[in-house]
Amino acid sequence: MTQFYKVTALMIAVLAVSSSDALAFGRSSGGGGSTVPSTHPCSVAPRAQTDGTVRFELSAMNQFTESQKEKLREAAAVAERVINSDEFRDKVINFTYNGEKHFVSTDLSNEQVYDTLLAAKETYTGNTDSVAQLCLNIYTPPFYKKWSVVGYTTPGQPDIYMNSYYFNSFDATEVAGNMVHEWTHKLGFDHDYNRTARRPYSVPYAIGAMVGELADLAH
Repeated sequence: MTQFYKVTALMIAVLAVSSSDALAFGRSSGGGGSTVPSTHPCSVAPRAQTDGTVRFELSAMNQFTESQKEKLREAAAVAERVINSDEFRDKVINFTYNGEKHFVSTDLSNEQVYDTLLAAKETYTGNTDSVAQLCLNIYTPPFYKKWSVVGYTTPGQPDIYMNSYYFNSFDATEVAGNMVHEWTHKLGFDHDYNRTARRPYSVPYAIGAMVGELADLAH
């Protein structure tokens, strides 16, 4: 094989890998973690809510520009408004998969899923304070991985990482869906790593999608 064809074949293989799961929301660093700059420590402490609602708090916004931070604030407001709405509660409790009321990749009932969301009990603190404390970081992956994942997080740690290519192309509602998807991992919810027919019915994917669907209804 000539050098030209070798290079062409390599480029095709790289593009195939990078686009195979382009719309996935990751849950661990995978191959992209090494590209993320070191971040400031994120201090997470209980901030109890007493009014029966959940509050979204931006505990850290590392490496974001001021305009990007404004988008994050708007996204957090969208997420908070939706999750505290009656429409969201009804949608979670009545969620079905294969004709039965349950989410995949969890043993919790729909009511228990909803209660876990409102309690905002992040697994790395154990705090049931109804405050979603978000430690957000933005990173730019290598060009050949630019559309690999929307974002990712590492279980047991507070930080959430957002791919700048997606972040900059998203509006606040789409950022809110990604933000909530990654935050549900902090509550202990998981999903299939590969694209499967059932993955959209997991808590992270389904709840993230609900935020986008209900954003305009929850004003």
